[in-house]
Amino acid sequence: MLLFDDGATQDSEVDVYHRMWLTMRSWQPSVFVSNVEVGVEKVRSSKGAYAFLLESTMNEYHNQKKPCNTMKVGDNLDSKGYGVATRLGMPLRYSRFQVSALTVLSKT
Repeated sequence: MLLFDDGATQDSEVDVYHRMWLTMRSWQPSVFVSNVEVGVEKVRSSKGAYAFLLESTMNEYHNQKKPCNTMKVGDNLDSKGYGVATRLGMPLRYSRFQVSALTVLSKT
């Protein structure tokens, strides 16, 4: 199994994620990769020997990217929200759009 080496699970307060980190850190050769593209390429060239943990949106993107020979396995490990990025001081930042988005999120 491969994991992007950014330490995201290293300091997790979720016990299972922290245990995953400790286990994967002990494997030799290292299971960590320097970036998502390296991880996806390792999966594609491994003939089924490797899996790669990555953010679900990036997973969907790479699954649809030619040669289309990867797939998501199982459900997402967790659920995270997304934000809308704008330049600092842009009027959209304080618009009805922001209020509407927050209203929708609060109802889910």
